[in-house]
Amino acid sequence: MGLLLKNTLNLSKKFWFLCSLIIFLCGCGSADGDKVSFAVTEAEIYLNTGDCTGALKALSEVGNQKTNARYLLTLASAYGCKAGYSSTGIYGTFTGFSSGLDASNPFGSLTTASTASTMTTGDDVDFLNLQSGIDTLLYAGGLSTANNPSTSSRATLFNTDNAFDINVLIFYMLFDQIGRFAYYYGCYDGDPSGTPTKGTARTDPLCTNNTNECFANYSDATLDAESASDISSFLGAGVTGGCDDRAKGHTDLRATNGAYNSSQVKTLCQGVVLMNNLREVLKGIEAGFASVPDLQKSFENINDQFAVIEGYGNNSSISDVMSTLSQAKCEADFGADSAGKAKLSVYFVLFFETMFR
Repeated sequence: MGLLLKNTLNLSKKFWFLCSLIIFLCGCGSADGDKVSFAVTEAEIYLNTGDCTGALKALSEVGNQKTNARYLLTLASAYGCKAGYSSTGIYGTFTGFSSGLDASNPFGSLTTASTASTMTTGDDVDFLNLQSGIDTLLYAGGLSTANNPSTSSRATLFNTDNAFDINVLIFYMLFDQIGRFAYYYGCYDGDPSGTPTKGTARTDPLCTNNTNECFANYSDATLDAESASDISSFLGAGVTGGCDDRAKGHTDLRATNGAYNSSQVKTLCQGVVLMNNLREVLKGIEAGFASVPDLQKSFENINDQFAVIEGYGNNSSISDVMSTLSQAKCEADFGADSAGKAKLSVYFVLFFETMFR
């Protein structure tokens, strides 16, 4: 039976290749346009059979088509495929998450996604592949990685439908990627049967009880959040889970008084850019789901959670960090001196320690 199924799949795959070839040979349009269209169709067939490498190879043979939305969506999906990402898989995670959004630990359940626990190192290959997919779409249209990408910039480069499709895929990929980031640096157990808890001891030697209960070590920078006037008082207010001491960061992000080295700044900026782009894209796509009230309500609930933290951030003078959407720009703007690094400390305490508890 296994051999029969395999042969059937092979025949099916050859059939679709033949159909695509006929369409390609008989179609109208420029030769270059037909070549790109055929490459995308070929890649889509590879993706349907789970051949991620074949899809990437087919697309690479026609070069990067920076303004072709179908090409870019397929390329991002191919990178996602290499990372173990699937839109159907993460959609199930999202609907479960959004329907039971917990104000006491808003984003903690993201770490229970099946893909989250695959991240076991900071340079995990799946994490890097998924980031390649995300960046393909963030900078669609040939935008410079030194500048902030945005939903509005994509709207000027693509028609309404294509821009919306790109933004929706960005959102779900970011949703998956943040879960991976938080699982690793937040030391979550990722157990979907229980309550996900930050700083949980697990077989990963980087995560042990009472020593890895925060994402990073922090400076005692000032902030303005209700009665808290600095990071120490905020961490002692009971709104950040087990993270109650600014010297209990993940092993990779421990730095005395927030004196992060360049590698640590890069990692912190990864978190900043992931979270900021999620916030930015979420606001951009919410109106497009007016015909799906339950889904739109889920987006509204997440935005409500963000609004509280954004208020704290504005009061704490980190609006410049909150509006940074480019990795290169984040590292350049906030990694050069202690003042910039202090802002990264405040950002992480507000957006990560509070949203993940």
